[in-house]
Amino acid sequence: MKTIYLFTIFFFSLFTGQEKTRYNMPDYEDVMMTSTTYNLPFNVNFTSSTYPKNLKRLEQKSNGEYLNILEYDKNGNLIYKYYRQYVSENWNGKYLTIIERNIYNDKNQPVKTLILHSNTGASLNEYHYDSAGNIILVNSTGIAITGNNENQWEYIEDLRRTEDFDKDKNILKLNNKKNKSSYVFEYDFNKKLVKALSKDQPSDYNYIIYQFNTSNQLISKTVFDQGKIYYNNSYFIEYKDNKKNNKRI
Repeated sequence: MKTIYLFTIFFFSLFTGQEKTRYNMPDYEDVMMTSTTYNLPFNVNFTSSTYPKNLKRLEQKSNGEYLNILEYDKNGNLIYKYYRQYVSENWNGKYLTIIERNIYNDKNQPVKTLILHSNTGASLNEYHYDSAGNIILVNSTGIAITGNNENQWEYIEDLRRTEDFDKDKNILKLNNKKNKSSYVFEYDFNKKLVKALSKDQPSDYNYIIYQFNTSNQLISKTVFDQGKIYYNNSYFIEYKDNKKNNKRI
């Protein structure tokens, strides 16, 4: 695919008239590390609606090795997620490490997401909202790991606290990067369809269409590359007893 969609959508809070309507947008579908997409072994997560009351930090170990660290703010927002997955004894470092850092505004809306990935690099997403709370713009940038070494940023496995993450050399570089890609979001009249597209490209070039059912649940994501469907990253969602099941197009 010629265009890599780096932005992440955590949730959409949309409004019809004065009534707030929350849409079931992809949880972490478009992030290189995700809490729910890949079903990786031992990859735990709690959302703000399911995490144990008053939980601020959770650490999980196996045989002395950290596997998961989750940290929440006082409002129940996930501000730090540290995840390690065992690959093999022959793989450099044996473990893959992925860390997500989220920053929120006073409305508990995510305004920035930073990610460190020991095998691929770093990414940053900045979220902008309209007065009603709809996402209208996401600015994205990243740092790709160069060279042929596997797990080249193995060192990030030692970044186990937010303060260590925030002071990391690659996070500082990421925050100082000026060149960002911008993605805008367009809504149809009844907000059952959302189009996400690059701000700097024609609207019919590369874009994503999210479609909702009458219960405001996401039912499909269709990715278009130069006007043609990119099937590898598109899917339908079926619901049974209010539980979703992703199906590839």
